[in-house]
Amino acid sequence: MRDKKTKSDYRPDFDAIACGYDRANDLISLGMADRWRRVLVRSVLRGGFGNMLDLAAGTGDIALSVASEVSSMQITALDSSGAMLKIARGRAEQKGLSRISWVNGDMLALPFADNTFDCITVAFGLRNVSDITQAIGEMYRVLKPGGKVFILEFSMPSQFMLRFIFNIYFRWFMPLLGGIATGKMSAFTYLYQSVKSFYSPAELSALLCEYGLSNSVRSVFMSVVWLYVCEKK
Repeated sequence: MRDKKTKSDYRPDFDAIACGYDRANDLISLGMADRWRRVLVRSVLRGGFGNMLDLAAGTGDIALSVASEVSSMQITALDSSGAMLKIARGRAEQKGLSRISWVNGDMLALPFADNTFDCITVAFGLRNVSDITQAIGEMYRVLKPGGKVFILEFSMPSQFMLRFIFNIYFRWFMPLLGGIATGKMSAFTYLYQSVKSFYSPAELSALLCEYGLSNSVRSVFMSVVWLYVCEKK
């Protein structure tokens, strides 16, 4: 395993882009982000879990979607951006979903006891932490034995033509669209580097196994968006 992959130097100021974040996601994904997240949500709903921790919760898409479908599940959503969580709380209030617990915290030092959660979700957030291996270790720590982690994440495709196309899109067009949505084009220039330097699906799968999370992985969109379903033995 290559050590350079455990660190990421490309992290935007999420507080600065919070107001336009949802609009930016719609633009840069060409309207497909909700469909990708829905794949993760459906996997969670099939599990029949009693409680869930949503990491890098952002403006609450995953937590709100699950809460809307399952009234009995206890849901905790954590994010390091207070501005993002403020928007998430507002969205929850509008939907009448007051039972979600919103926590301003760090994925690298989760404020929860060992073996607390039945399942953990991370949608496009693992790539943004400063130490990926530490984040995986923290997820393993707070997950109950037999519990599951669902990770939705980008990776550059290995096929030459697809890689060429997405290199151009990630490097030039995605920052432009993100800038249009938020007024902060510089905040989106990190996307190209973070995706380019991130683990391949095989590498991340192997790393998760090293940290005690057996897993399966499948492509959700053109070998660019991947879903990892992990279990703590």
